[in-house]
Amino acid sequence: MLSKNNDPRNVFNYIYTQVWLKFYGATAWRPTRDQVVDFLEATKAYAYHYDSYLNSVLRYKLFGLHFNWKILLRHFVEIQEDIDGWRYYTPDENADQSKLFGVALTTLCSDIEHPFTRYRNVNTLPPDEYYAKFLKYIEELQNFLPKICRNLQIITITTDRPITLYRGLKIPVGAELYTTMAGFSSCSTSISTAIQIAINSGYSKDGLVSLFDENHKPSDIIVMEITFPEGTKFIPNGLCTIQDESELILCQNGQLKWHREYNLSMGYWNPYLFMDGDKIFINNPDYRFGTNAYNRPLTKPIPYRVIEYEFTKPTDIECMESVDVEEVFETPPSRTAFMRELKNIQ
Repeated sequence: MLSKNNDPRNVFNYIYTQVWLKFYGATAWRPTRDQVVDFLEATKAYAYHYDSYLNSVLRYKLFGLHFNWKILLRHFVEIQEDIDGWRYYTPDENADQSKLFGVALTTLCSDIEHPFTRYRNVNTLPPDEYYAKFLKYIEELQNFLPKICRNLQIITITTDRPITLYRGLKIPVGAELYTTMAGFSSCSTSISTAIQIAINSGYSKDGLVSLFDENHKPSDIIVMEITFPEGTKFIPNGLCTIQDESELILCQNGQLKWHREYNLSMGYWNPYLFMDGDKIFINNPDYRFGTNAYNRPLTKPIPYRVIEYEFTKPTDIECMESVDVEEVFETPPSRTAFMRELKNIQ
């Protein structure tokens, strides 16, 4: 049973146990090995860049939001690194899921190839061939994204009682928050993790987090505290990942009912922190928000707003047959625009 106080360890023990029972227990339905591999590949892909691509497609008709091809190009430039790191994107032997599933899970996760391994040496190509490969990559997403959408839902866990989770956002000051949840939505059992993810999301400069967008306009940090009713469907995204984001993926659409909101603040968080004894070192200092190198973060707080919601009117996600690339990702760039942006990235 899920803990009444929503202790993260109890939540994930429950989730992973339910997955184990689906894999190996005496249940009415048990996935085949191919289905397990397809599911794990989809969760690994979702944990990389493909979550943002997939949700752009699922939410496009509802919100009319395009996915910027320039961001897609930045990810394409890094695809060699993604392919090389994909094999090691798996939990270590001390992780809760590894203790439950054993070495077989770690081995299976390691053996699943990156879905675009064929692009391994693409960065060595001449400019015209590189441009052609980028357009081909966009074209291949037409079929790959619907595949992820379907395979993510091969194994879902239905909660046996209400559960409260957190979702962190960084939005322009004064922007309207959508109260419709569409597509796959990442949530965390930890409010501090949700805040950290929000602060470090979106625009950054020189590898530093920022509370401003690309036009230097200030942003708000929002934490959505959402209570989901019994019977809500989630995907356990931690089976084949090394991220420690206490993450569950909501795999239903629904509406958010507002309850209340209030303002809080927290000390600065930086993704480049590391510990050495009792000292915290910061590889990339950001003086604007009260941090310096080789010292503890200073005390200037970062404000954030908590909004409490209830998740209502759940419906299942319907996957598309294919993707209209030009519609969702905007018209693929001309060679001139492509080369200009590629030069900016490199």
